[in-house]
Amino acid sequence: MKRFLNWAGASHRRPEVRRALARAQYAAYVRQAPVLYLTVAAVISAAIYVCGDWNKPALTIAAPLLLAVACLVRLGVWLRRRNVEVDAEIMARRLVAASWLATLLAICFTAWVTSLYFAGDPALRGVIAGTFGVTMLSAVYCLVNFPISALAVSAVCVPFVSLLLALATPEPMIVGGGGLFLVMFGTTYMIVRSARDFLGLVAAQVDAKQLSDENARLAHIDSLTGLPNRRQFFEHLEAAVAGNPAGARVYVGVLDLDGFKPVNDVFGHVVGDRVLVECGARFTHVVGGEAFVARLGGDEFGLIVDSVYDESRVLELGARICEATREPFAFDDAIAAISTSIGFAACPDAGDTPRRLYERADFALYFAKQNHRGSAVVFSEDHERRMKGAALVEQCLRRADLDTEMTVEYQPLHEAETGAIVSFEALARWNSPDLGLVGPGEFVPVAERSDIIYPLSRALLRKALKAASAWPDDIQLSFNLSARDLMSPAALTQIIAIAASGPIAPSRIDFEITETALVTDFERARKAVLALKSIGASISLDDFGTGYSSLNYVHRLPLDRIKIDRSFVREMESSPLARDVIKTMISMARNLNFDCVIEGVESAEQLALLRSFGCNLAQGYLFSQPLPEDEVLPFIAARRDRSLPAERKIA
Repeated sequence: MKRFLNWAGASHRRPEVRRALARAQYAAYVRQAPVLYLTVAAVISAAIYVCGDWNKPALTIAAPLLLAVACLVRLGVWLRRRNVEVDAEIMARRLVAASWLATLLAICFTAWVTSLYFAGDPALRGVIAGTFGVTMLSAVYCLVNFPISALAVSAVCVPFVSLLLALATPEPMIVGGGGLFLVMFGTTYMIVRSARDFLGLVAAQVDAKQLSDENARLAHIDSLTGLPNRRQFFEHLEAAVAGNPAGARVYVGVLDLDGFKPVNDVFGHVVGDRVLVECGARFTHVVGGEAFVARLGGDEFGLIVDSVYDESRVLELGARICEATREPFAFDDAIAAISTSIGFAACPDAGDTPRRLYERADFALYFAKQNHRGSAVVFSEDHERRMKGAALVEQCLRRADLDTEMTVEYQPLHEAETGAIVSFEALARWNSPDLGLVGPGEFVPVAERSDIIYPLSRALLRKALKAASAWPDDIQLSFNLSARDLMSPAALTQIIAIAASGPIAPSRIDFEITETALVTDFERARKAVLALKSIGASISLDDFGTGYSSLNYVHRLPLDRIKIDRSFVREMESSPLARDVIKTMISMARNLNFDCVIEGVESAEQLALLRSFGCNLAQGYLFSQPLPEDEVLPFIAARRDRSLPAERKIA
């Protein structure tokens, strides 16, 4: 077999080409061998009819009949092999065997024709020689894609017959022998050329298939982590849903790395990429053969767990994945700390299509990041109600008349020592004709996840600026900008134009931004902050301390204030750690020449403690709840020239 593969250029160094060549030659031989044996059997049958002589039964009847039967047997063998799939090794062995049998048959056929030529009537010799030559050429062309057999047949048949014809008389036979030899020489040359071309074609086909396979592989593999990509994830999910056994569930998981964006900003994209690779390796190691892991894009990964009969198995797997990510990532002199939040959705409970399952898993992820960051959450009926509610809110919000349905309330920000009013924070309120009063916690996140936030921000800013124009000039307006407002150059340009041309000086406007905007794209957020500062507005960083890396950003931005989240104040009286955190942040703000605003102050005791820490600005129900527009001026008038407000009952 090895010699067979090494003949006439078939000894290709690439084993895949050798295997492909064997398959191609076998396919050609399966098609052509029946034609070859049928042709030879027909010629032999015709010779029996023409030359049959009962006086010479062995030569003219028995011998050719045996040859014809042998050809018909081989014809049947190859006909049966036409539709039978075999591997390349079996193909090669069969071709080698076929080569030996073809050579043996050629020897027998040549010996019989030679004997018949000299024993026959001189008048039939020309017919015998011509028929033999045509048959031999037909056989060679039938075997052209399998050159070892073709040349073996030629090597057996042509020299003997050409020699006999050259030694025979009359002279035309001598010329015929020479002509047959020349024809065979040309045929041999063509066989060699054809074999090389055939090999080249097979090699080209192998290259094309490998390129196609590689393109298909690359189309289904994430180039950074080596994990399956988004396309393969959904293909696998579709197959898993379709093949889910009765009584079992398929769980779809969407994983997001909490705090990954700061890793890119602080350590650079090289370290960020290494974190993604390491996360992919950790996820793969944790799940083992329990689940299918893919990278969906960015810092988002996908998980498919099929044939699940117990939900606790999925939650336990999710917990192990989250735990594996909490271990810090150490690269050279960089140490990155992140966590993983996971949203799961089960088929058929949450849906029976890949798209529906992914949407619900993504919602569960969103819920996990908002409420249970760093853990796994399974989509539930409560989440379904929330989704439908959010969808209804979005529909009503899209067709809302923002100028008439939206109103703004204002919560004051005071100096901690004197109680003097510094500014009012504008807070959106929505009275929908379809839904009634809708809290900002319901409609603002919906607006931020869509393009509704852009016209909403503009409408609210115009209303707030108009209201602030009636306040004393020393009181600022604090206005919250969403991350999408900052990330959109077009939206930011419109915000700046409204602020710059509004009824109050831009220096009286304090734009509040959250860390979400910074985490999304710090450089773009920094440019947006600089653009807002260029018109004279001040900038506050809201909800400071709740993110993963506020300290990494605060010294790199031209901020005027930081607002410490109310969650620290709630724990301050009972938790020494919370008190230490607040003191540290107040001290840091003072060292960086920032004002520090403490949110959520609800009691005089809290305020007194904060004043002892050096807090200079405070906001909360101790001072006032959010006020409708028409109550702001009376509130200002009542608080003028008063040192500290009395504690108010919290509604």
